[in-house]
Amino acid sequence: MQRWTMVAALVLFTACSGDDAGTEEQASGLTYDLMSDGPFRVGYQTFEVTYTHAGAPEGRTVPVHVWYPTEDRHDLDGDPPTEYPVYINLFTDGQTIIDASPAESVYDGGYPVIAYSHGARGVAEGSYRLMGYFASHGWLGVSVGHVGDRLIDPESDSRQPLSHWLDRPLDMKAGVDALENFDAAHPLAGL
Repeated sequence: MQRWTMVAALVLFTACSGDDAGTEEQASGLTYDLMSDGPFRVGYQTFEVTYTHAGAPEGRTVPVHVWYPTEDRHDLDGDPPTEYPVYINLFTDGQTIIDASPAESVYDGGYPVIAYSHGARGVAEGSYRLMGYFASHGWLGVSVGHVGDRLIDPESDSRQPLSHWLDRPLDMKAGVDALENFDAAHPLAGL
């Protein structure tokens, strides 16, 4: 308990110290108002990653969804117009921009990352508001679709096969590993 108290005190001290009221802290992202969206707009990308493990030596392919901070603005009249995602053909996210340019990180060492694993028969994109909130504060949000246990999978049922418990953490690891291993030409590489 004392260790966590010390960590919390250190974080508060770091966030509150500085000569200029808010200049250095704002640049580091530590003083953004947590009760509202942050200063960034939200970019979005999705891709698939294939990996193997002992239970799936033939390979397992899962969708990876990434939300990140951007300074781009929607331009629906542009050429080409910006696009916004419609998750599983159900949830329209008109505030988010597909393939937006990533903003420079305001945190030392790149973007902090939050990873989200959806529930049984869930939807990876169902967390889009949470991921957008973190992205607006300068974070990168990642959510992986657990194929075979999603609402949109016809073979999905209410029974939980043992393989789901093996696949879930490995799906998440594959998604986060893919972020760390982007090709150098990818806009999010190294961030």
